[in-house]
Amino acid sequence: MVTVPRKLPRLVRVPDKNGSIDYIFLHDLIETHTRNLYKGYKVLSSAAFRATRNSNLYLHEEESRNLLDLVDSQLHSRRKGDIVRLEIEASAPAEIIDPLTHQFGLRPWQIFKTDGPVNLSRLFSLAEQTARPDLKFAPFTSRSLSFAPKVSNLLEGIRKQDILLHHPYDSYEPLFLLSRLPDEIRRCCQSSRPFTGRTKTLPSCAPS
Repeated sequence: MVTVPRKLPRLVRVPDKNGSIDYIFLHDLIETHTRNLYKGYKVLSSAAFRATRNSNLYLHEEESRNLLDLVDSQLHSRRKGDIVRLEIEASAPAEIIDPLTHQFGLRPWQIFKTDGPVNLSRLFSLAEQTARPDLKFAPFTSRSLSFAPKVSNLLEGIRKQDILLHHPYDSYEPLFLLSRLPDEIRRCCQSSRPFTGRTKTLPSCAPS
């Protein structure tokens, strides 16, 4: 069994003299070189799999004197939680699936055979790794708050009316500006007209 750290990318760029952009899956690269990892052995079969552990935190506050220490100990235990799901390539033979099932103590309904790459979410990094700006969306620029020609600055605008900021479409700059104001200016602003910070954040959605 070869453990692949999460920090390693699942797609590896293949050098090409013609300038084309080619990638290979990391598990395919490892599978190709298994003979170098297990010298003296004959590799009969191989398959990529992904194990999901139970990462829930079980906190009993009434039994603990220090909640911070309790959370810290639970966070360390998450890495050793019971495996609750096994994703493995559909082409994997029983000689690989059965020992893993027994070792992890899994039931048949906890085993998912995937007809394709395991853990497709790791492919999101492909857009960042590929230098093709013509295939990517233009960078999003949030809208800056403008008061002209009615008022000259943020404080004057707050005194006149409430300001609604819709994040992330509106810039966070007004909030940063308020946080940098001297205390006396903030108190003056609040005494003239209390500032009501009304913000709304919508969940982001990716194109399907």
